Amino acid sequence: MDIKIGLVSFVDGKDRKKGENPNGMVKGRSRKIDKKRPGIVTRLINENKDLDILVFPGWALPDRESIDRVKKDNKNKKTFVFIEAGLGMHIIRHKKLIKKNLWQCFSKSSDINESPEKVRCFLGKLKTDRRFRIKSCVGRLLICGEINILKNKQKKDNVASFRFTDYSELTKLWNGLCKKTKIFINPAHTMMGNQGKFKKRRELFSRSERIYCFTTNNSAKGDFKKNTSLQYLYYNGKELENPYCQEIKVDYMLRKFAVPLD
Repeated sequence: MDIKIGLVSFVDGKDRKKGENPNGMVKGRSRKIDKKRPGIVTRLINENKDLDILVFPGWALPDRESIDRVKKDNKNKKTFVFIEAGLGMHIIRHKKLIKKNLWQCFSKSSDINESPEKVRCFLGKLKTDRRFRIKSCVGRLLICGEINILKNKQKKDNVASFRFTDYSELTKLWNGLCKKTKIFINPAHTMMGNQGKFKKRRELFSRSERIYCFTTNNSAKGDFKKNTSLQYLYYNGKELENPYCQEIKVDYMLRKFAVPLD
């Protein structure tokens, strides 16, 4: 048995020239989002009923009203959809909003380096609010820069580890969560910085036959075919580089993967 996962990347509206397509954009959080986006999202959901999971990048929809529109027009009864609208992440399945308004807890390592209490709160959310179940598999949602719950040791070939190993209680909580997790889903708003370091983190998230998914937005001037840092899917410590289906358009890219569960 396998689990089928789709990753979507959109074009980030930040870099559009002033005056370009002035009537075709709406404000969503801190980005301009195409007015047609809810329709594109709905079509991608309805046309990919083979998927168990479909992950959209951050800033996918401008507001909560867009979520209501997508739910109303959703004919896909199977797929769990992970999508951000306005300020919060949501999990949708058919007409049901399984999780709503999941807020990002931190974006940079400096946000938590001196805040073990904030980390304790975040781990509590991973245990409860961010937990989901698909095909008897337990998954957890990381939002964008929350991947910084891990750190790298530069002097040791950038090996990745939990950021708070000096705190035995937090380390025990983190290790316990990982042991009970099969899938980590990590949609992001923009591309991450040092890919060498993040590669080590992706490997760690996916060890012990776990799955780690990442997708983000492309810059307005970027090329989906040339940009290799938009989407990653790792299984058991290794990247899966051969999707069974790929669709590239001017304003989005969809890649679909089948990952074994046993």
